[in-house]
Amino acid sequence: MHVSKNFEQGIFVLLILATQFDHRPLKSSQLSEVMQVSDSSLKKTLRKLVVADLIESTASKDGGFILKRTPEKISLLDVMQAIDAPLINYTSTRVAQSIFPDTAHTKQSELIVAQALEKGGIAFGQALAQVKLDQLLQTDSWSKGSIDWRQRIVP
Repeated sequence: MHVSKNFEQGIFVLLILATQFDHRPLKSSQLSEVMQVSDSSLKKTLRKLVVADLIESTASKDGGFILKRTPEKISLLDVMQAIDAPLINYTSTRVAQSIFPDTAHTKQSELIVAQALEKGGIAFGQALAQVKLDQLLQTDSWSKGSIDWRQRIVP
């Protein structure tokens, strides 16, 4: 299984927004500077988080991105589904049917593989759903926001 770097970026975006002082909006350029990642790349992740209703964007001089839900209501599964949906995407190439002569047996074998991957995907999703973002933060660091990330940006 491959988990993209954008999944990790999505988590950090949400954690930064959760801890932003007074929950003031942060622009994508500010987020990319704090995270030391490309602004154009980060914008793709931000868009996915907006579409998934995890953050919202306001366009104005003082606008930017803010959380739409509190950290205890956002799970790692929410982030994964926003960034890398679907969790497991498997379609048999049917190569086995061209290699082995017993078509009925190979179809059954393909079904077994597909079912195992589906069960694994369900278990993976359940494990991710158990971890909420507030578990990744220091206690009460997000209630009013404890860090002014804009002050950490070098002019």
